[in-house]
Amino acid sequence: MTVVHISSILIGLFSMIFISNCGKYLPWSEGPENEIQIFVSQNDIQVAEELMEKSLFRQSVDVNPESYFTLRYRDPSKFDELQNRHNIVVFSVTDSKNDNGDHLINQLIADGELGTYAGEDPVWVEEDIFSLGQVIAIIRGNHDDISSSLKLKGDWLFDQFDKRYLKRISDHLYEINEQTDISEEIFNRYGWTVRVPHDFMIVQEDRPANFVKLGRDYPRRWFTVHWIDNQVGSELHRNSVKNSIRNLAKRFFSDYQFIESGDRPWTINKISIDNREMWRVEGRWETKSANASGGGPFISYIFYDESTKRLFHLNMLLFNPAGKKLFFLREMESMVRTFSINYKKPSRISLRTIVLIASSIIMVFVFWSLWSTWKRQKRLTQSKMEKAKLSY
Repeated sequence: MTVVHISSILIGLFSMIFISNCGKYLPWSEGPENEIQIFVSQNDIQVAEELMEKSLFRQSVDVNPESYFTLRYRDPSKFDELQNRHNIVVFSVTDSKNDNGDHLINQLIADGELGTYAGEDPVWVEEDIFSLGQVIAIIRGNHDDISSSLKLKGDWLFDQFDKRYLKRISDHLYEINEQTDISEEIFNRYGWTVRVPHDFMIVQEDRPANFVKLGRDYPRRWFTVHWIDNQVGSELHRNSVKNSIRNLAKRFFSDYQFIESGDRPWTINKISIDNREMWRVEGRWETKSANASGGGPFISYIFYDESTKRLFHLNMLLFNPAGKKLFFLREMESMVRTFSINYKKPSRISLRTIVLIASSIIMVFVFWSLWSTWKRQKRLTQSKMEKAKLSY
């Protein structure tokens, strides 16, 4: 088998990895992970800013709040050069004049890019249209229809971008040296597990109290799991969730307290992850001692697991007074999404890693092929020159 044949086979295998559902080549999505590109005409930009800020602009509960997503408003003429970005919205108010956002949507429909889009719902979302790992939303209709739809679906729209963002974080977080031995050890001891990134370790275990703490430094962060057994038919509500958070601090964080004030109240939301209902709480913690003052953000997930009859509390704390905090909390939130009461050892090689390895092999073989061809051509040329000299 020749080098060219081998290269052709590898290129074919490599291309298969990138084939999307509609049978076309797709690159990986790119750009800042937490930016949402909103393509909207100048005629509609004020309406877009008003409605998009309500739906997609969220901030962390902290002394210096950070935005979950940065919204970038773009002219539709820039779409082609930015179409592979991670997060895209195309926004159009149909009762405005000279709307090039609407022209862009019509062009995408004509080109067959929007697959299942029928235009019946003012808010439509799809994944992996122009690149892998991408979320794209089409928001189109008259002002009243868009406004009414976003009132009902604003949280859902945010979640479509957010869950894919956390998935991309997870792909990077577990790409190298995931500690499957710790995950397996936790499962064998306690009957639940999470995927553990390469730089986390078990820093505290209290078996009688059903408490496990994972942690790491730079910046300092802790991921704790506490559970209560035999909670048959346990129901959660806002007050019981708040009590669970306060009790966690009293029992296991003797030096810390979770604080709630009028200017920075906790955000409490009921959510669903993999069909499991959870309460998500975001707030701040502080040290009790005036001699060692410190603090930072926390996020808790509290839920009841019917199969084990256990009430679980997953809590994340971060201490990074001089730097950004939200990204590190989001990494730990991606760990929450790996929580399981069934242990299955994950593959150590991710799809992204396979693609990178395959592309590297292809580049090596292509280079080798070109180099071998050049050497062979050079030898033939030299041989012809030597024959010409002899005949002369």
